Amino acid sequence: MNDDTETTEAPTRRDYVKYGGAIIGGSLLAGCTSDSSSEGTPTPSETGTDTATPTQTATEDTYSVRMAPMGEVIFEEVPETAYAYSPHYADMAVAFGHRDAIASLGAPDAYVTSMNYYYDAIDGASIESDDLRAAWSDGVDKELFYDLDADVHFQDPCWLRSFAQNWEQEDIEEVRENIGPWFGNRYSREHTQPPEGCREDYRYYTLWELSERVAGVFREGRRFEAFRSEYEELYGRIRANLPPE
Repeated sequence: MNDDTETTEAPTRRDYVKYGGAIIGGSLLAGCTSDSSSEGTPTPSETGTDTATPTQTATEDTYSVRMAPMGEVIFEEVPETAYAYSPHYADMAVAFGHRDAIASLGAPDAYVTSMNYYYDAIDGASIESDDLRAAWSDGVDKELFYDLDADVHFQDPCWLRSFAQNWEQEDIEEVRENIGPWFGNRYSREHTQPPEGCREDYRYYTLWELSERVAGVFREGRRFEAFRSEYEELYGRIRANLPPE
């Protein structure tokens, strides 16, 4: 990211030790809190160019982050309130220093218990279920979105339509236009097939690619680069000290 798009200074190594386990914990959570059954794997579209780097307009009033299936998502300012359903998006917000932005989870008590299992080993990292609204309550109520009035909705709209009754594309557009944008990619998790109507331009991302895009939403590119640098250094040391094959 360009330096003029950042809101915080680059974290120190001590900052990484304090918060770095959050994204690692998110990858573990993604493997043990499955939200849906697996389906056939489609071939992802290779059309278009995805970038996580916020693009400043000429007046520097807005920035944008691109991710399938939404395409380019434009933000006027860093989100202060965020709806999240799955724990890994909340986990990324914690990792990038925006824990207080998260206002919901699909099942707060269960998800927070799992997240704090990892956070207990990280000084200063925690999340409380009492602070969060439950996104799932015998379905996903559209009125919840109006109650939260979030600046961004960290959920794949294609996935929401696939499991929540009474949600149609018109409802997705209503929330986007009246409240705030969607920003989520669910089917990268197991490389499963999204529902019809979403398949042509769907793309799959690694955990690092998803994390970089969430960092772009919060304009925390330097913090993301610190995570990646620390990971590459640690991975390199481990590989260098492996016994001969």
